[in-house]
Amino acid sequence: MAANIKRGRELVGDHPYGHMVAVRLGTIEQIPADDGAFRLIFARDMLGHIEDLERALVECRRVLSASGFMVIVEVFATPLLEPDEARRLCADSAIVPERLSVADFEATVAVTGFEVERLEVIGSEFVEASQEAGTAPNYLLQISRLRRAKDQLVEELGEVPYRAMYANALWSIYRLIGKLESRVYVLQPAEA
Repeated sequence: MAANIKRGRELVGDHPYGHMVAVRLGTIEQIPADDGAFRLIFARDMLGHIEDLERALVECRRVLSASGFMVIVEVFATPLLEPDEARRLCADSAIVPERLSVADFEATVAVTGFEVERLEVIGSEFVEASQEAGTAPNYLLQISRLRRAKDQLVEELGEVPYRAMYANALWSIYRLIGKLESRVYVLQPAEA
């Protein structure tokens, strides 16, 4: 974590607006900031790893001003994702299985002092755009090569890193074929 903080400070220091940013060590369950300190909280592709989502969102609500917004970009399962696929993907990606559920997420939002101001279902467009632009790997080719070289890669890297690499590529393929979908939620504090 110290290396991430150091790198963050370097990047912020080099940016023209770096003087407007403070880099601090914390977690989403314990944000080092005063009540109502922020007008915007942005979370992208990380809530799936949070064990206690309710606690995390309550903490975000605490540090958000009454007129502020929380923007969340997250990936969720669609009905096309089979239960066995979900179990393996979550295990190999360190995703909390309930985080793939839209219903679970929206119920948690409702009990944490937030309301959904806006929702955009992005679907597979992010991954499609990266494939078309050539800014991301060809995930099918990557899966094919990972499968073919499995024994060698497991021997060199270990079972857990291999499974994580495989799951990461599979995650993107599942997004492309509609088993997973990206959603953008704009939350605001619920009126008391």
